[in-house]
Amino acid sequence: MKYVNSLKYMNGFAAAEKPSDISLRRASELCCLLGRLHIGNKIIYLPAGGIGYATAVMLECVIKQAGYRVGRITSSFGADSRSAVYIGGERASIDDYNRAVAEIKAAVLGSPEQCFCKEEAIFAMSLLVCKMNSCDYLILQGMSDGEGDLASLCAPYDLVIAPTVCGQDGSAKPLCDAIKRDAREVISGNQRKSVYDLITAACFSCGARLTFTSKSSFDTEALSSIERVFSYGGRSGYRVKSPSDAIAECAMLTIESALAIRRRGVKLPWTSISAGLASAVGMCCFETVSASP
Repeated sequence: MKYVNSLKYMNGFAAAEKPSDISLRRASELCCLLGRLHIGNKIIYLPAGGIGYATAVMLECVIKQAGYRVGRITSSFGADSRSAVYIGGERASIDDYNRAVAEIKAAVLGSPEQCFCKEEAIFAMSLLVCKMNSCDYLILQGMSDGEGDLASLCAPYDLVIAPTVCGQDGSAKPLCDAIKRDAREVISGNQRKSVYDLITAACFSCGARLTFTSKSSFDTEALSSIERVFSYGGRSGYRVKSPSDAIAECAMLTIESALAIRRRGVKLPWTSISAGLASAVGMCCFETVSASP
């Protein structure tokens, strides 16, 4: 298939009007038609949103620096569904995308009784691209806020990363649901007590190890208009290409997540952590201007 035809085909699927319209059963069937797509991968789950996105990009760079193949599947893709999946920090190649779409088309033709929605097809396509590239790790951003979170098809998770910033207490529910899918370890930022209690209870229910980032050990050493140099956990010289406090908090989540990966016996040198953080770009720079009340 040509790229323009692949895009046209994927855009031909009807988008779900609400998260509950996404069927995990249908998505699972499509993934089965394409093969057991995520078997053999280590799965890392993050929520959708700015904090989740920035942390996912940083961790992707860290894992890549250590020499592992990493696929990242996002929850926002617009009209170009190729932007839903990244391999080693780069958007899926046109060749891989075309091959994956061709397999999706063949699978759909072979199951005419099913009517897949756009989100289901794109998630299956993203997993297929990661399989084609023999990824060691999959970093998944939550696909929705409800029962239609397609990332749940890849549970249990080796690691769940909770955001540093949480809005209403209800916004922690998707995270708690992800943790309860038999997460092995959870890394969370500092949360107010109500959210802390929810996440702690979720970890207790499945026996997951819980680690919170420590703000007390965060000490800004240098700040410029383009980067921040900081120390964390007794080590200095970490760099991120943003002066944003929110991005710095994402860096702390990334460091603790890298340590969690190391605890599981994976070779991930300290130099990979520092070099990965320093190389991460395109994370945006955002701050909380005001809060009400």
